[in-house]
Amino acid sequence: MLVCACASLTAQSIDHISHDTSLDFTLRDGKCGRGSILNSDASAVTIKKYDAVQVIPRNSILQIAQGDALLFSARSSWQDVRGVYVVHGESLRLELKNGEWVKGKPTYTAADSIRIKHGLTSTEYEKADVAKVDYVRVIPPTDSFSYLRQESPFLVFFTREAYSRAIGLEGKVVVHLYDASKPEDNTKLSCQPH
Repeated sequence: MLVCACASLTAQSIDHISHDTSLDFTLRDGKCGRGSILNSDASAVTIKKYDAVQVIPRNSILQIAQGDALLFSARSSWQDVRGVYVVHGESLRLELKNGEWVKGKPTYTAADSIRIKHGLTSTEYEKADVAKVDYVRVIPPTDSFSYLRQESPFLVFFTREAYSRAIGLEGKVVVHLYDASKPEDNTKLSCQPH
């Protein structure tokens, strides 16, 4: 399953995320919060925080992340491309300005270029030749699975989620990080608790 967390936050782009997954929400006004998604529709996302329920208009969400791994980004940022940490089963997908698509793991990212390993070779691409960069990542684990993995790893084998993750069926989400046709925003995001 491959789901797109597109630049416009649609219900489809976040419905694949378990309601048992804690996420960090960064809003366009600089405020942020942590919680799990209770509900989402065309106009708003309802999140459950530890002490309250909050409704956030979709157009005010800048980024959604789990820890330091993005699940959604409404900005075009080469800095986000440089900061992404790609683990096993994940990759970056580049669309070049000549229409070619390249998929692989980044081995080096600079302010003006990116080196992608695909197969046994690595190729360097100039930023000026890149039209778009997408982060293809696995769907994040649920909080209960993460907790079980830390506290009682032997019990993980009794969960459905463990088997789907072991054979690579956990699903993937595509996060748009950079689009050369949009204004670039490389500002460092800071959070003011909401």
